[in-house]
Amino acid sequence: MTNDIKHKKAVLLGISMFFILLCSSTTHAQSTGERLIGNWIFDDVTSFATIEPATQAKMDSIPQFKTQLIQAYRGRSTYFGGDGSYRVTLADGRSVTGNWSLTPSGTIKITDTQGHVSYQQIAALENNRLVLIPVTSGNAKSIVTQQHFIKR
Repeated sequence: MTNDIKHKKAVLLGISMFFILLCSSTTHAQSTGERLIGNWIFDDVTSFATIEPATQAKMDSIPQFKTQLIQAYRGRSTYFGGDGSYRVTLADGRSVTGNWSLTPSGTIKITDTQGHVSYQQIAALENNRLVLIPVTSGNAKSIVTQQHFIKR
């Protein structure tokens, strides 16, 4: 009978721990989502510094391409709305819109207006700094491997 009580206590303790962990991970995901909300300005200096040296050397050998890449990123801003809206605005005013959501694993799922889905892993989210790593598939590789942002 004593073993039966000990077993029940152990089961109850296990169930309690499960619910505590479940609640804390849900709260963490909610707080991450809440901290993402707002307008983020692309930090081109820090982001371009993370380009791999071999890729940087190739870019340096094709000045036109390098200039186009810099122009595509410099002055860019990304907006995460509290209603799940998403917008990337380029320096020239053009923008792309869609929706965003946070997956249980902490990855941002972005769906554009045509239904194309992409993912960005949150590498860091502290105060007014955000670092995103584009999730690629197959042989595809992002030139800017770490996208750094500052919240405004």
